[in-house]
Amino acid sequence: MVSLLNVAKVTMPALRAGRDPTLVMVSSNAAGQVVSPQNAIYSASNAAVHALRLEYAGNVRVVEIAPASCATPRSTATIEMRRTG
Repeated sequence: MVSLLNVAKVTMPALRAGRDPTLVMVSSNAAGQVVSPQNAIYSASNAAVHALRLEYAGNVRVVEIAPASCATPRSTATIEMRRTG
């Protein structure tokens, strides 16, 4: 998150000076869907990306790319753990 803030801070003057400024941020749709203690930092980071997008949206066009989740051994195990308790 700190890196994203630093990049946005450094590039914002140049973006504002441009004709059609666009800032692209990458987040995740899965951040709030699988709730577990192991995902707290991940979910908080993605929520911060979303909040930052809203913050900068008045100054430049901001695009948030949030790919959906995909099946991995970890995500499958987490879903199975929640299902079985």
